[in-house]
Amino acid sequence: MRGRSISTKLFLMTSAFMIGLITLMMFLQLQSFESYYKSQKISMLKSKVDGLKMANGFDNMKNGSFSVPENKDLLNRLLKEMSFQLDQNIMTAIVQTDGEVFQSFAPNEKLHVLAEDVLKSFLKENKWKSGGLPSFEKTIVYEPSTIRINDSGIISVISPLSSMPGSQDILIAVTSLQPVGEAAGVIRDLYPYFLALAVVVILLLTFLYSRMISKPLVRLNAVAARMAELDFSARSTVKSRDEIGNLGRTLNFLAQNLDETLHQLHAANRKLTADIEKERQIEQMRKEFVVGVSHELKTPISLISGYAEGLKENIVSGERRGEYADVIMEEAGRMSAIVSDLLDLSQLESAKYKLDIVPFPLGETLKSVAGKMSIEMEKRGVRCELQLPDEDAAVAGDRLRIEQVAANLLGNAVKHTPPGGNIRVSLTLAPSQSEVRVDIFNEGDQIPEDELESIWDAFYKVEKSRIREAGGTGIGLTIVSGILLLHRSRFGVSNRPNGVNFYFTLPLAAA
Repeated sequence: MRGRSISTKLFLMTSAFMIGLITLMMFLQLQSFESYYKSQKISMLKSKVDGLKMANGFDNMKNGSFSVPENKDLLNRLLKEMSFQLDQNIMTAIVQTDGEVFQSFAPNEKLHVLAEDVLKSFLKENKWKSGGLPSFEKTIVYEPSTIRINDSGIISVISPLSSMPGSQDILIAVTSLQPVGEAAGVIRDLYPYFLALAVVVILLLTFLYSRMISKPLVRLNAVAARMAELDFSARSTVKSRDEIGNLGRTLNFLAQNLDETLHQLHAANRKLTADIEKERQIEQMRKEFVVGVSHELKTPISLISGYAEGLKENIVSGERRGEYADVIMEEAGRMSAIVSDLLDLSQLESAKYKLDIVPFPLGETLKSVAGKMSIEMEKRGVRCELQLPDEDAAVAGDRLRIEQVAANLLGNAVKHTPPGGNIRVSLTLAPSQSEVRVDIFNEGDQIPEDELESIWDAFYKVEKSRIREAGGTGIGLTIVSGILLLHRSRFGVSNRPNGVNFYFTLPLAAA
């Protein structure tokens, strides 16, 4: 069974935490609201009393008491101002004590009674003995438990009017706790609505928050899943500049490297497959080569054996004996050429082929090769045209090996030119004046385009059905390419209208 998604988990955990935190905070606020509100009330009350005393200069009273006639005017002025200097919710009165007699001065009769009751209750609860009110040195906060206003408790502040020793005049400020209770009740009634609103807001914000966090993670997970299936073309679209964005960029970098490596492995695998196939083909061609060479050697050996036996038995005489000897020599030459080709191929493959680089006239070499093959051309009814405008151009190379190259290419042209066909050998100087180019063109069938690159491979033959007709072992062009590569020559083959053209280049010898 599939588990919850990370978005759901994040939403549930964050919502539960935030709702629990808000609920706890509201509960603590509700529990501490009344005490906090009361402490604020007391602090405000004390501040108001101290401000009233300082504003009216009670410390300047003579003898520190309103009982002195000189202070009557100050008392009358104070009683007028007390009614509006303090808040309407705060009631004030001045109480003067003389022995056990309390005399209060207040803006109205109600305050007279309230002030005397507060002072008497304070003395009773603190077990003061009769004999007058002790001198107060500081302001005292007192909350009587038996005195109430409108069924609500009160808080009072008792403070001496003067700091002079022996002062018996006291300023009493009283305020009701009814507003505190009312405020606490209102808060209790409103808190459920506040909590419900907070829950809605928290759920909405948590949903957006969880989506914002989980969405890029989900996208990264999708990329990772595709990479797990070896699809390294997947890329992360997360572009944020934070840890998740860095993770996305790292994942892209990893995917790119793995993709490139996988492509390289596929390319290497394809190359290896091609190489294996090529080796298989070469092996097949080797087998065919062995069969071909065996046949090429078997024919001259049979002829040599037969004609030698005829000479030994004196079957012929006179001029016929010379003809027998010529056949034996010709077939021995064919065998020698085959063995020489095999030795040359072996040396080229083992990198033991050595060149003797000297300057020599390439035109003379081409003329010489064409002259040696003129008899074979006449037998086949083939015409050869030499175009050597730069006949005297001297090139740098191994003359013997270049002659071998020209002989192989010209011999190949003769074999594949039909009777009555033409062969053209041309020598031209390159525009750069740094090298010459030799072209050997023969009329006849073209080479299939897909085989043009393969004819340089060892043992490869075009038109295998004509091997016996054309002769050869299939290594001539391989030897040609090996020699030309050692000369750092540019060479190749291309199909032309009505024929095939082979070419190679050689550098001019230094003057």
